[in-house]
Amino acid sequence: LAERLGRKYSMFALSITAIISSVLLLYTDWISNILLGTIKLLSGTIVAIIKVYSTEAFPTKLRGIGSSSGHAVGRFMTILTPFISDYFVELFFLKSPFYVFLAFHGLGAICAITLPFETRGRELDKDESEKQTIKDKERNNQINDIEDKSFQKENLIS
Repeated sequence: LAERLGRKYSMFALSITAIISSVLLLYTDWISNILLGTIKLLSGTIVAIIKVYSTEAFPTKLRGIGSSSGHAVGRFMTILTPFISDYFVELFFLKSPFYVFLAFHGLGAICAITLPFETRGRELDKDESEKQTIKDKERNNQINDIEDKSFQKENLIS
């Protein structure tokens, strides 16, 4: 899906599907396990696409820090989610956490569609040291090619 639609539109489509699943979950009881699994699958897929998008969108110097910070926050919130859900159930009513999920998926859909650019098919930005390393490798390959050709000529002459 992400390769066909692109990262940005895939996150938007998955968020909208999660919103529809959350609304169905709020108003139906007979397919709740299927909808819960669907919402979990959609959320996990969105997180995977976010990780790909963030590594493609930022330059190398920021990529590691941003990716690891985002991963740490995501892990922390994964740990807190059951406690927050229990708190909402006790404070309000049984399905109140799903209104929160619905709101966050709506916010995610808005954020996804307003991303500044699509990263599918873009070449990753490289910092100056990477560019220099690539130039050095290309120059060394050219020198090796020239040496190989001259060696072959010498062998043909002798």
